[in-house]
Amino acid sequence: MYSPLVNLVASLLVTGLTLAAELAGVALAIELISSVAHLLWIPLVGLAVWLVIWRTRFETMERVFGLAGLALVFFVVAVFRLDPAWGSVLEAVTHPEVPGGEGLPTYFYYAIALFASAMTPYEVFFFSSGGIEEKWKPKDLTTARVNVFLGFPLGGLLALSIMTAAALLLHPAGIAVDHLSQAVLPVGYALGKIGLGLVLIGVFAAAFGAALETALSSGCTVAQHFGWTWGKTAAPPGRPPASTPWRSWPWWRA
Repeated sequence: MYSPLVNLVASLLVTGLTLAAELAGVALAIELISSVAHLLWIPLVGLAVWLVIWRTRFETMERVFGLAGLALVFFVVAVFRLDPAWGSVLEAVTHPEVPGGEGLPTYFYYAIALFASAMTPYEVFFFSSGGIEEKWKPKDLTTARVNVFLGFPLGGLLALSIMTAAALLLHPAGIAVDHLSQAVLPVGYALGKIGLGLVLIGVFAAAFGAALETALSSGCTVAQHFGWTWGKTAAPPGRPPASTPWRSWPWWRA
């Protein structure tokens, strides 16, 4: 017989893998700035995510990391600075071909992965929990729709610009993008050290902000399933009402 616990465990496994990837992304961004191996940064990044969730207001998290993540727009700038032959770019986009030595299953794999990246379970849990806690009303749907209709196309544009920059500069040179340091090479080539530094800030902020959302989503999911007190306005047992968000999560109840 199907149990809601099965759904909880399955979604948490997917969310846990997503969180691990996001923590590694933050650590890789710091490695590129500091030249210290990213594996050494991962525990510190995990601790930093926990501290920010514990001590920072949700609105502050959203604004700081959201605005800093806009530095990824330098990938778009880099594409224009590389001055491609736009006719050839349009031809390649509208007439895709599978290179020799590769099969369709490889391309289907990446297509499914890219599509699924916009439909991860934690996003549903995170935003629905936020709507419940903040007591959204029909008038709030306008703001939500604006966020979706502007935010999702912007994210898609940034993703396309990252792939386009790599196709313009790295593919002709025979460079396969296997590491974050290779993904940002087109920005460094087109915009120099300043552009590279700014886009690394964007990578850091985007990955860190996503890690915050994923971790918060996990807490929401577990707390709601077991009927624990959750949210930024609820007080943990035996303590006064929280002055900072998310202070009544399950780790307080341990």
